[in-house]
Amino acid sequence: AAYCVLLFCMALNGILEAFMYAQCPPSWVRTCNVWQVFISLALLGTAWAFRWAGPAALVGANCLAMLLRATLGCVFIRQHLKPSLDELRLGPVA
Repeated sequence: AAYCVLLFCMALNGILEAFMYAQCPPSWVRTCNVWQVFISLALLGTAWAFRWAGPAALVGANCLAMLLRATLGCVFIRQHLKPSLDELRLGPVA
């Protein structure tokens, strides 16, 4: 079950990062590189803290890392594209 959650996190992260890196300026790439260091440290810390859980600790740590990386993509979308709430609402399906 944990692996299925990891697959979802990886897919979400992949879509958001692909869009982000296709649209972002070089300054944002540098910002992301700095954040990647902290995300990697969070991955290592989480895996070490939950090492008693065995391989599930690595799966959980990777889920956390993927969600943090996806959050970077969401921050980029929110800051640089500035979608309004009306644009994000789903309209009626005709």
